[in-house]
Amino acid sequence: MSIQKEVTVKAYCFDTGSTPNALEDVEVQIFYRNDTDFSNLMDSGYTNVEGYTELIVPSKNEYVLVRNADDYYFDLEEAFISTDTGQVFVGHGIPFTHPALPAASVCVVYGFIRDITQEITYNPTLQVKIWSATTVHTVTGQEVMAHPRIAYVDTSTGYWEIALVPNELLVPSWNQYQFIFSWREDATNPRIYYYKKFVTIPNMDSVDFSLL
Repeated sequence: MSIQKEVTVKAYCFDTGSTPNALEDVEVQIFYRNDTDFSNLMDSGYTNVEGYTELIVPSKNEYVLVRNADDYYFDLEEAFISTDTGQVFVGHGIPFTHPALPAASVCVVYGFIRDITQEITYNPTLQVKIWSATTVHTVTGQEVMAHPRIAYVDTSTGYWEIALVPNELLVPSWNQYQFIFSWREDATNPRIYYYKKFVTIPNMDSVDFSLL
């Protein structure tokens, strides 16, 4: 019985400057390529001051590298390990700014629009409305969202954000917000894909949509 060899994957992370700088403390994860829900983590590590970390995986397989950092966005990187020797992969992070802290009466919700394989989509949009058969007001009597709102979406990265009144400041407070995401695969494909989710907005300055 043959034993599959393990190889070292060397991963580097830099910014996108004209003279790229190493990014420290970037979490690098590696998954099998066909693991579309990213539930089977093979290995992970954090980059050092040189933007470098090593991962150990079985050889001769197809993988996907996922890089996570607070202030940078990284594309997914396919990694086909075709030999029994280690390989080097370099990723460049695009900086983005988190939402500025708003007034206490609203919460900035933010995230990324991706397809099932976490790829950037074509023509992504986000519409938000309140699910209710009655008029919804704030506790101070201000009417909330008489019409659906369209969120800001950066079409180059899929990043979006929208400021919403937290649920505990609504009357009635049990109403949920409905997020309706839509996108197309490419400019030539007329089919539109949708993803809908009902959420409760917490009473805090900002929140990542993936945590709701």
